Amino acid sequence: MAFISGREAYDKALEALRRRSARFWSEIGKEYVEWFKPFDKVMDYNFDIKKGEIYVKFFEGGETERFLQLPRQEPQDQSQ
Repeated sequence: MAFISGREAYDKALEALRRRSARFWSEIGKEYVEWFKPFDKVMDYNFDIKKGEIYVKFFEGGETERFLQLPRQEPQDQSQ
């Protein structure tokens, strides 16, 4: 079981998680998404209602194809 000794340790751990999270999502975005225009910012968020509206945004500024071209699968004949 993890133990955090106080608020300062909690804030430090949370900040470290946030830094790694951005790197993780940046790598995922670059590896698995085809970008026509690369993203400027990996993620932005606000979870503090005192600072304004709650939101989470990923890959701001990036542009991708809106619809993927998936191979069309013809229906199989079920009469036999």
